[in-house]
Amino acid sequence: MRLSELEKTRTTNPLNNGTVDDRAWEIMDVFDDVQADLSDELKLINPEIHRDELVAQLVRLRRECGRTTTIAIDKLISIEPDFSKAHVDKITGSDTKLPLVFKIKNEYVIADGNHRIIAKYLSGDKTVAVNSVDIKDFVDLVDTYYRARTKKGA
Repeated sequence: MRLSELEKTRTTNPLNNGTVDDRAWEIMDVFDDVQADLSDELKLINPEIHRDELVAQLVRLRRECGRTTTIAIDKLISIEPDFSKAHVDKITGSDTKLPLVFKIKNEYVIADGNHRIIAKYLSGDKTVAVNSVDIKDFVDLVDTYYRARTKKGA
């Protein structure tokens, strides 16, 4: 597909009017840094861990840190400037997986589930149920793994 054809299939994201706030990238960077620390701890605990298993563990732990909550859609920060209308039409009403949002202080960035949230917004919903991961809980998890590893003398 040529770029001009691809552009025709995308629509401006109504959650941010096609602009991405720098705060969104800063929050994502913080979570990436903490996830890298957690990854390092898991590799130190089990040096033989396969990359696929490590990624699966990180995803599972991130989801376990999350809490199901309902948030006003207008409080969510999206890192996507546009979206696929065809994708939204396809998932509307059929996707039960909760979107994942990262929280720092009182700011929430959509990490996974942009199209699901846009579908809710376009259908007139003002709130959405999400799996919200607070940075404090994620940092606590890294500390727990670190303490467990150093206690064992690893």
